[in-house]
Order: sequence, then C-alpha cells, then structure tokens
Amino acid sequence: MSFEILEKAFLKYGSYREPNLDSVWTTHSDILPVIERLAENRKVSVINSGASIEGRSIFRIKIGNGKTRILLWSQMHGNESTATRAIFDLINFLTADDDLNEYKNTLLNSLELHFVPMLNPDGAERFIRENAINIDLNRDALSFQTPEAQILQKIKDDLEPEFCFNMHDQNRYYSAGRKDFSPVLSFLAPPSGYNDPVNDARQKAMQIIVHLKNILDKYIPNQVAKYSDDHEPRSFGDNFNRQQSAVILVESGYLINDPDKEKIREYNFISLLSAFDTITSKSYIKNKIEDYYKIEENKEGYFFDLLLKGAIVSRNGNEYKIDIGINRREFPTGTIRKLYVKGIIEGLGDLSTYSAHEIIDCTRLTACEGRILPDSINTLEGINKLDLARHLSDGYTTVSCKKCASNEEYCYLPVNIIQREYIATHEIRTGFPANIYLQNENGVKYLIVNGFLIQKPFNINLIRNGLIFR
Repeated sequence: MSFEILEKAFLKYGSYREPNLDSVWTTHSDILPVIERLAENRKVSVINSGASIEGRSIFRIKIGNGKTRILLWSQMHGNESTATRAIFDLINFLTADDDLNEYKNTLLNSLELHFVPMLNPDGAERFIRENAINIDLNRDALSFQTPEAQILQKIKDDLEPEFCFNMHDQNRYYSAGRKDFSPVLSFLAPPSGYNDPVNDARQKAMQIIVHLKNILDKYIPNQVAKYSDDHEPRSFGDNFNRQQSAVILVESGYLINDPDKEKIREYNFISLLSAFDTITSKSYIKNKIEDYYKIEENKEGYFFDLLLKGAIVSRNGNEYKIDIGINRREFPTGTIRKLYVKGIIEGLGDLSTYSAHEIIDCTRLTACEGRILPDSINTLEGINKLDLARHLSDGYTTVSCKKCASNEEYCYLPVNIIQREYIATHEIRTGFPANIYLQNENGVKYLIVNGFLIQKPFNINLIRNGLIFR
C-alpha cells in the first residue's frame, strides 16, 4: 500500500465507522443487528460458531477468497471493546462500494479474513474481564474449561491460519519505556516457550509489528510500545505461535482527550489495514527482527491520571513538601451500560520518577482534605438549592444528605454526597478517596473532587462524577 492510499482510507474513515457501536460498554445485543445486516451482504459469510456459557451466540465473519488465511478475535476480555468496534469499521470498509474498490479487491483476492468480533459476550454484558463463571479466557488455552476457549481453538484448528491478531485493551497507566508518553497501541509477538528460539511464525509476527510501528510513528510518534517477551503458557497467543501461526497481540491504550477510545479505534482500523497490505505484498519480509527489539517496552505503574507536584501537607504541626498521585478507577454500575469512577490517592511522597496524564504544579500551595458540609440537604433533589459554586470555592468537596433515596453510586455533579449516618473521612492518605483542596494566601485555587480537578473559577456546569456514600 502506498502511504497515499492509507491516508485516503484514513481520511474517509468517518464513512466506514459503524455508527451503531458508539459505547465503551459494547454488548452482544449491540453487535447482533450489525451482524444481521452483514449477513445479507453477498461479500460476507456469517457463521454461528457456538455459544457462551449463558447461551449467547459467538459468530465468525468471513470475507475474502485469497490463499492467505488470517484470524482475528476481539473482546475475549469482556470490558475491552475498542477492537470490536474497529473490526466492524474495517468490515464496512472492505464491503463499501467506493473509489478504493480496486485496492480492496486486491486485498480480498489475496486474503481470506475471519473475524470473531466478540469471544466473551457474557463478560461484555457485565463489563468485566472474565466470562460468566469468572474465568479469564486468555488463561484457558491449556485446560479448555470454557466453551468460549473451546470455540476459539476449534476455529483455529479448522482454519489453520497463517496469521492471527489477538485484540485487547490495556489500562492507561502504562508508559512507553520510562518516558513521559503513554502508549496508544502496544504490540507483542508472543513466544512459544520460556527460552525457545524465534521460530518462523514468530519472526513473521515481529516483522509485521516493525511495519506497524513505522506506519504509526507518522501519526502517534513515541506512543507505540511492545510488551515484554515473558512466556504465558496458558494464553492463546503463545500456544497459537507454537502451532505455527504468526500471532500479533494488539493492545489499545490511552490517548489524551479520547475517553471512549474513539480515536484509538481509528488507529486500530489503520493498523489492521496496514497489516493486511504488508501481508498481501509480503513487504514485511524485509524488516529486521532487531528493530522489533528496539521498540520501547510497555512499563506499568509509572503513570497516574493526576499528579499534584510539590504540594505542602501539614502533619502533626510540621509541613512536608510532597507529590500526590491520583488514579480514577472505572466500575460498572447496577444500571446497565453506565460506568462510574472512584478517584483514589495511590501515591504520596517523591513521585519524581512518575508521569501523569494531567500534572499540576502545586508549588506554594497547601493541600488540605476536602471539607464536608454538614446537614446540607434533606433529599438529593435539595442539592439544586445550594449555592454550590460558593461551597466549592470554600473547599467543600462533599455535602451530607438526610435521605439518599437514589440507588445510584454516583451523581452528575462536581461534589460527593454522603448519608448523614455515614462516617466519611477525606484524609490525604494512600488508598483513600481523592477529595482535596489546594489553597494559598488568596484562597482555594484548585479542588479535587473524587479525583477530578476543578480550577478556579469553579464552574458547576461541568459534568463531574461525585460519589454517593451510604
């Protein structure tokens, strides 16, 4: 593929993006209508390959009639949907009738593509990593206790694909090496054993990853990484490599101002299209595996969501200058298709070796635990009568409520709510909720409510994620 064609596909991406899949919480019921529509397309074959533990169908979608077989699967971890959405975008591209038809025909006459867009529909329903009986499918490639793992292995055995793409999401706390960059996409050519030499299948996977790195560097320089080569004998990637398929693990990471990974979804689209092209042309063969090892390695634990640098904290009459690292952890609510966040203090002290997606210079600012406004309201509806902007400017991060009738775990306000009987504390300690105000001689400058930063002047119209404590 010339870079011009790739650019053209990228620029036209909006016309291929599947509009019915627009949520991070993508479920089986979301993809069913899309699959039913694809089944009517003469270019596509839809095969029901079996069912999950709870009886949800697992589909394989075939397109292309070439000699080189490629198998791709996504959402084997139920809460990792970025690649699922990108797969349907890519199928839309391959089946669209437009000015790139000649190029697409070249691909489809060379390749036979098989997509399994949601291997773990039960986990997707709950927005959890594991399946319905809490087994990680990517640790079931030896014992095959789950029907989902059995289905994937059977598809692999029937097809004997030359290439496999194992599509995942990773959390946003990785860095590309020890640099101040968070990986947007990470790759791995998994090994077949603990100390096994690089076999032919793995070499091909490495060469394709080098190609992808070269392409993506044009869009997201410094934000492509690779996983360590640690062998995991229970995973499908390692086992499929041993069975002589070239496996490429793809992990969707983090991109600033892209909370739903919609932009990363585009980069998945471009990555897969680039991979198909280099496989068709066999241009990847010229790449050196030494360049694979030069790719920065994924490092977990060096990133925070929010880092407060050099804040003054008082303890026992003494003042200490410390950094405060805060992460926002996502949780599914009892209400389907909603997520909420708990902001937690996860680091205190000298955090100079860490980076963050948001960094605030707190020099000459004192960090204090967020204030709780007592006996504020009788019901949740009463919060609308409060002068919330004034209370925020005074350092109040939480208000008390006599009767919290709502069953929700959070509220769409820049404030937490506690039931009067609940004993709340906002101490600045690791493991505690991140509710802090930062002030100087001129008053409160920043407020941290449940891990979210609010700056002066305090805009209460910003949609935030306050917690409801009972």
